[in-house]
Amino acid sequence: MKKQLLAFAAAACALSSFAQTVPTLSCSSLVSELNTGTLNGSKLGTSQLDPIWSQFQEYSNSPQTPPPNSVSWVQARTTVAVDPNWASFNDAQWLSPGQGASGNQSAFGNWWPRPNPSLTPYNNHYRVQFNLSPEVPPSALRIEMEYMGDDVANAAYVNGTAVAPFSGNGFGGGVYTTLNTGWVSGLNTLVFRTADTGWAAGFLARARTAGESVCSVSPISVTKTADKASYVPGDAINYSVTVTSQGLVDATGLSLADAVPAGVANPVWSCVAGAGTAVCPSPISSNVVFDLPAQSSLVFSLSGTVTGRDSLDNTATITPGTGGVCSVTTGCSASVSPSYTAAPPVAQAVPGLGAGALAALTASVGLLAWRRKKDKRMAAEN
Repeated sequence: MKKQLLAFAAAACALSSFAQTVPTLSCSSLVSELNTGTLNGSKLGTSQLDPIWSQFQEYSNSPQTPPPNSVSWVQARTTVAVDPNWASFNDAQWLSPGQGASGNQSAFGNWWPRPNPSLTPYNNHYRVQFNLSPEVPPSALRIEMEYMGDDVANAAYVNGTAVAPFSGNGFGGGVYTTLNTGWVSGLNTLVFRTADTGWAAGFLARARTAGESVCSVSPISVTKTADKASYVPGDAINYSVTVTSQGLVDATGLSLADAVPAGVANPVWSCVAGAGTAVCPSPISSNVVFDLPAQSSLVFSLSGTVTGRDSLDNTATITPGTGGVCSVTTGCSASVSPSYTAAPPVAQAVPGLGAGALAALTASVGLLAWRRKKDKRMAAEN
């Protein structure tokens, strides 16, 4: 047994010298990108290093649940020989410890009391790690994977937490798990464990549904710009709001609320389709409802004239509708605050006098002058 463990350790050292890739998944990524034994979407042959899956092995009746990232994980590899009893697929390949005469056992030689199974199993743990793209809320992840193991795949862990419920499965297809909780921002770790008590040993995982996104919804981003940084009274101004689907799931019933700034006169709304197959709603106003197909965008524009008498601050707010979720990187709103030169105050006009008022004023002045003369004459006579 000691020689067998030393041989496995030597193989581990050799494998660990190869670079391991930690992919970044967004809502534009497919679950199939996590399939075992594949490279750039193509199934690997036998005896090939897997670019994203790692392996750790324990000979124990009390395996770690799961082994931490600090243990000696080594780069997993596809089996040397595919056992004829294993289910076969075109989009995934079996991984195996790669020991024994056929290269698909947990250890070299007759390490168990044939023809009986070993009382102590080899626990082969298979790990894949990925970074979550910054715009994706962890709650949006929904990864459905079919899995199988020889002798049995008996546990799975998301970031160290056991997946429950979990159905153990041997080397036939048709059993899957939905992994939609426990994900976090940044680095994520998924581990499957298989138990082997003799004969062949292997593990395979693949997307349950071909072409399915790793997300149940699409992140929806919103950005806003103004065509200049500052304005003077009378300038034309144009604001643009871009709403973009960053996933593979269609979103319906989105809404955009964008009040016209107080310092803009004569507002006019318009819309153009950006990427993808999105169609502008009609009519366009400061409150509008629309649909946004996967990987599509719409650009809404507001134009008008700067009055110079009030703020040009402008905020657009979206609700992501069914099939959408606000992008983590932009949130549900975007704002812009251009500066402006204040318009000079308007001079107040003096009210004019009509002909009648002018005649009355003249008569009043004349009467006042006559009274003054009369008063002076009476004073002189006395």
